[in-house]
Amino acid sequence: MSTTTFLCVSFSSFPLHNKWLLQDKKQDGKLGGEAPSDATEVTATFTANVWEVLVKPGDEVQEGQNLVILEAMKMEYPVTAPHAGKVFDVMAAASELAQQGDVLLTLEKTDAKGCIDAQRKEE
Repeated sequence: MSTTTFLCVSFSSFPLHNKWLLQDKKQDGKLGGEAPSDATEVTATFTANVWEVLVKPGDEVQEGQNLVILEAMKMEYPVTAPHAGKVFDVMAAASELAQQGDVLLTLEKTDAKGCIDAQRKEE
């Protein structure tokens, strides 16, 4: 469930996206937990609007699978999985502006069978 808070300034409304609120909670350790050390941060390669987020935390994805669709200059650009894995956390939300380098989601590596790295399980 997504909620948007509005800030009114000089009779204009601007949406305050939950992205900033969620980031503050993550720093306090109250949301999502700490990502594994081998997790991959999937980032925006250029500044664009987040058109659609196609995955959620816990989803298993294959290498090359579309994760997020970015939109710029009326064209859609898919952001794909760099390797097979499990989505650990999603920071992007539809209709938000992603700056170049912003982390859109984190992805845990899995082996070919979909198992999370066995070395980390032993720790």
